[in-house]
Amino acid sequence: MTFDSYGVSGHPNHFSLYHGVSRLLAGSLAGTRYPLVAYSLKSKPTIIKYTGILAPMLIKLKIVSFRALGTLVNGMNGSNPVLSVRPVFVAGIKEYRRTVIAALRHQSQRVWFRWLYLAFSQYMWVNEWERIHATAKT
Repeated sequence: MTFDSYGVSGHPNHFSLYHGVSRLLAGSLAGTRYPLVAYSLKSKPTIIKYTGILAPMLIKLKIVSFRALGTLVNGMNGSNPVLSVRPVFVAGIKEYRRTVIAALRHQSQRVWFRWLYLAFSQYMWVNEWERIHATAKT
C-alpha cells in the first residue's frame, strides 16, 4: 500500500513512492509465478479532502448510489464492477482516537497545521484504495 501518482498532497516523497512501487511491480511480472500486488491511496480534490467526520457518511452515500445504479443498469443482482475492485477502509471513533494519540506521541507532528489535519482530513476517517496495474517493461 502506497500513495497514488499524485501523492495525496502532491509531495515529491509521496508520489515518488508510487513510481517506485510501479517499477517494482513491472519487474515482478516477468517470469514469476506469483506476481506482486499493490494498492494506492486514492487522492481527493481539496474540498473533499477536508470533509472530516462527514467522510464516512459521504462514502456510504456513494456506495448506496453505485449499488442503486448497478441495480438499474444490470438488473436485480445489483452487481457493479467498480465496487468490487476498490477496497475502502472506514474508521470508527476508536480507530480515529488511536490515530490521534499515535500522532501526538511524535514531537514532529505537534505543529499547528497537523491539528487541522487531525480535525478535518477525510483520510483520518476514510481511505479508498485502487489496485496498481503495472505494465511489463518494453
